[in-house]
Amino acid sequence: MNCRQYFLLLFFFSIVLVTPFSNIYASDNNSSDESGEEDYLKSISLEDMFTITITATKRETSVDKTAMAISVLSEGKLKELGATNFDDYMRTIPGVNFSEGLAPGEQDIVMRGVNFPSNRFMLPTVGLYLDEVALSQNGRNPDLNLIDVNRIEVLRGPQGTLYGASSMGGTIRYITNVPDPDLLTTNVNAGVENINDGGTSYRADAVLNYPLIKGKLAARLVGYSEDNSGWIDNVGYIHTGDYEVIDASLAERDYNSEKTSGGRLSFRWLINDDLTADLMFLTHDAKVNGLNDWNPNLIQSGNNGLGFGELSAAARIKEMYRDQVDTSSLTLKYSTQDIEMLWITTDTNRDYIRIEDLSRERHGLDWWVGDFTDAFDYDLDALTDVNGNVRHAFNLRPINWTLLTHELRFSGVDTEKFHWVAGVYYSKADNHWRQSENYPDAGSQYGPFVPFDVPWFYQPSYEGAANGDFLPDQNPAALYGTYANDVWFASDRKEYIEQIAAYGNFTFEISDTLELVLGVRWFDVDIRNEIALSGIFAGSEALVAQAQFDAGEITETEFVNTVLAARSRDYLTETVRTQGEDGFQFMGSVSYDLDDNKMIYLTIAEGYRVGGVNRDIPTRDGSTLPPNFNSDSLISYELGWKSNLFNRLLTLNATVYRIDWKDIQLGLTEETTSFDYNVNAGKAMLEGLEIEFRIKPVNHFEITGALTHLNHRIEDVDAFAVQNGFGGVPGDPIIGVSNENYHIGLRYAFDNASFDSYVRLDWNYVGDRINRYDGDPAAWVEGYDLMNIKYGMIWNKWDLAFYINNVTDERAIIIQAREREGYNYSSAGDPGRVITTRPMRMGFTFGYEF
Repeated sequence: MNCRQYFLLLFFFSIVLVTPFSNIYASDNNSSDESGEEDYLKSISLEDMFTITITATKRETSVDKTAMAISVLSEGKLKELGATNFDDYMRTIPGVNFSEGLAPGEQDIVMRGVNFPSNRFMLPTVGLYLDEVALSQNGRNPDLNLIDVNRIEVLRGPQGTLYGASSMGGTIRYITNVPDPDLLTTNVNAGVENINDGGTSYRADAVLNYPLIKGKLAARLVGYSEDNSGWIDNVGYIHTGDYEVIDASLAERDYNSEKTSGGRLSFRWLINDDLTADLMFLTHDAKVNGLNDWNPNLIQSGNNGLGFGELSAAARIKEMYRDQVDTSSLTLKYSTQDIEMLWITTDTNRDYIRIEDLSRERHGLDWWVGDFTDAFDYDLDALTDVNGNVRHAFNLRPINWTLLTHELRFSGVDTEKFHWVAGVYYSKADNHWRQSENYPDAGSQYGPFVPFDVPWFYQPSYEGAANGDFLPDQNPAALYGTYANDVWFASDRKEYIEQIAAYGNFTFEISDTLELVLGVRWFDVDIRNEIALSGIFAGSEALVAQAQFDAGEITETEFVNTVLAARSRDYLTETVRTQGEDGFQFMGSVSYDLDDNKMIYLTIAEGYRVGGVNRDIPTRDGSTLPPNFNSDSLISYELGWKSNLFNRLLTLNATVYRIDWKDIQLGLTEETTSFDYNVNAGKAMLEGLEIEFRIKPVNHFEITGALTHLNHRIEDVDAFAVQNGFGGVPGDPIIGVSNENYHIGLRYAFDNASFDSYVRLDWNYVGDRINRYDGDPAAWVEGYDLMNIKYGMIWNKWDLAFYINNVTDERAIIIQAREREGYNYSSAGDPGRVITTRPMRMGFTFGYEF
């Protein structure tokens, strides 16, 4: 740690240890405490986590009386945790695995282990909602800032009947505060933070609630801005063989910095006693200067044998990431004494772009060029143009994602013993995926038309192979020649997903203690993909022709004409592929109240995830890969217990479950091109135990915990997946899923003469997990633990908090990439890039409510 961090640490503990005890004896005899009146800080406890009113079942219920494994984080709890994104709260929830991505919005959320190697063309297994707005997207979820959020509801286990596809592992719901037509309120917050091995970060947010027409119409405005320091240093352009710097012009400290801004504007109009209209607009814009992975091989290698140290990366170009989300929603609610009707319309647009240096990839274009182009300079480890200037490969990936939804929902109480929710749902998603792998000046270099079965056996150089004799009686100069394009691969994919569904959930109170819930959902999904691929890596038509010629199925003339035609249009192939599915999902739950403070329940539920189509990917032998992949599904058996014991001194919730998962969607990689595609690969089984508890041993002191133990394994693997590189076998655990996850939180609140305060400590542990199936011990990622501490106080309308996150500065590996293969096929000693936990962060926040 540097001097500034030591000072902050000393300052933090001085406040924590000195200020509370100045009035500790007086607080024990505080008159307000005797009267049972508690101030704001003392009321922020995990008690509301177990008793708060929720809408997870699409009607209002109390969480402790809902027969469902659900965790709730209230606004007060989020404030205490300092939660502004996924990372700040996910690890406090049982049954949830969460990992950092290359940038915000690329996080992977897994519930109950329902996860397998995936890619951006596969829908997620966890649904994410902001109020009624569905935010889940193929391969990534937007990491919205949690400003002015009333609560977060985390529903564990399949939610197929109420929330449809992509909720087979569970569902996360962000419930925002609605405008209040009776109160004018304003609050502002700001914070400053220092990250170890990085710099200083700043953030600010504000909330304004303004009654436009007293008692009738109100607006609520939320705005936020963050400027976050990076913690990874880019050393610049290095040689991938000896790791020595060739050009340090791109060297930059803390290059993965981030700037995020956004806001939300909402209106509530109480039109009359029965009719309410809610309108919401949201925007979120995250810009990242560099990606969050680094190279462990640089710790001791390079820099003239001295190494570059931890958290060092080697990017040859300016990498960046941007994620912009804009969404709007309209909700009309009509209520009578017996029935409530909701009409919900949402419209979401997300623009995402990432520029990535391909020399850092396991199979980067530098490797391809080095093996297939004479102009590659091995001393410079790069392609050079006619003037000797180096050129570097990069990947450009812009994506636009839009989703329009309409839902008509009815709920009511026909009798005191029967409650119901039913509705119809329609959604239309338009996804535009674009990708190009670029190597400036590569288009002027000689080379074969595709980098497979290259004719180097016939000529000693690529120019000779291009212009010399290759086919009998044929000069292939016109056939091969130069690459002719700097874009080696380009993909333009327009995906349209249209879905309609109808659902119902019915609750029967059989007696005062026995309740039965039945749910059903019918769905129909149509998928259409318009796919255009071009560039030498997309030469599937030419590859098929070559395979046919080698097998004697077509003549030399037919082969040559096919290749010439393909080359004249830059090997462009255009394909339209469709997929359609329909079906039913069911759930049933029975619960029994042992008394007012204890209940037990049994739930059987189904979940599913929509399938899709694959691109027309070229292969070495000209064969074709599966054009489609189907939905996968699971059935879950869950036994749960909820209780408040010893006059609420102990709250204990526990769940045991078994999940049978079949037709698993699995992301594979084509061996030669490294292109992703998906198949349905087999079966898996997961068994788990989840425990949530709160203990209040003495006044003002709480111990909370979330414990998870999981047993998971592959039960069957499809032969095609094994033949095409999937290394898992029956009995292997599921990739990326640990067997143990623990969270323990300690909190103590103090009464002081002029202000009130609290101190809390949170400890999290994530167990070992397998990263890939290749038999290498390095495929396992070790478990890690994280500890956060915080001290907060409030007086009048001010609040102030000091915190240290990752107190021990743990540098645990979250994701370990595969070994890098460079220009000489294997870069010895390069284990591949890693994503690790963020270093220790110290900071303080303050706020004021007008």
